Amino acid sequence: MLLREGISLMRVFRMLGRQIIDAFKNIFRQGWMSFSAILSVAVTLFLTSLVVVLLINITYITNAMEQDIAIYVSLDKEITTNQAAEMQQEIKQIPNVVSVAYQSEDQELDDLIKYYGEDGKIFEDYRETNPLKKTFTIKLDDSKDYQTVINAVKNIDGVYEVKYQTETAEKIFAVFGTIQYVGVGLSAVVGIVALILISNTIRITIIARRVEIEIMRLVGASNWFIRTPFILEGIFIGIIGAAIPIGLVLGGYYYFFDSIQASMTIFAFAPFEVIALPVTVFVGALGVAIGFIGSLLPVGKFLKK
Repeated sequence: MLLREGISLMRVFRMLGRQIIDAFKNIFRQGWMSFSAILSVAVTLFLTSLVVVLLINITYITNAMEQDIAIYVSLDKEITTNQAAEMQQEIKQIPNVVSVAYQSEDQELDDLIKYYGEDGKIFEDYRETNPLKKTFTIKLDDSKDYQTVINAVKNIDGVYEVKYQTETAEKIFAVFGTIQYVGVGLSAVVGIVALILISNTIRITIIARRVEIEIMRLVGASNWFIRTPFILEGIFIGIIGAAIPIGLVLGGYYYFFDSIQASMTIFAFAPFEVIALPVTVFVGALGVAIGFIGSLLPVGKFLKK
């Protein structure tokens, strides 16, 4: 029994190996037809790769900006250092608060002078009568839930004013959110285009080999036996078509990353190691899926006739 199962399994692997070889041969046999299909898939998946890189960078930048956005709290002038320390501990207990950094009036003045450089030296005259206030800088775990923290801080005695870049933050999140939706939509469109291209290529291949297929049907070959080489051919076209843009996009990103990052002073792009795996997995899987579906549909329609 085990021997029979072993022999049957060997036959399956031998048959599958033969079909894989036939699929490769068919790709080369089709010549320019296969080349045009691979090129078309490569172009569409190249656009998809760019969209994926864009979406990863938007997510990376958004997360970084969320971490940088903070709530700024100024205290009443009469608040002492000890009272400020107690207030700091109270704010730390508020949910969603990650950290609370304290700055005295003198530290605030030092920052002001440093910010204005040479022109800031005029503020040295205010050392004795410093008009600035003690402050807290509050970092949040989830920047989108800032209002709850602001309301809680405002209810603490001794708080003079609470500031948060509400309008700026909301505009940034809205713009990046729109870009993400557009990117996903664009990815879907180019994926459908690639699917149609492979489907048409396999359909032409089937028409060219319809006599061979009819002979296989007459001798009793199963539909899956007939279908498998075409599906493998479509998958290989998808894999090759995906490998080209993956190499180009990741190679270009790796080569130009330092120069691109140096020219951007506002945003920090995602490093190469952050985008390499997602781009490879997503675009590679998309290429396989498009090749599989694109070949399965025309073969299935032909076999139903």
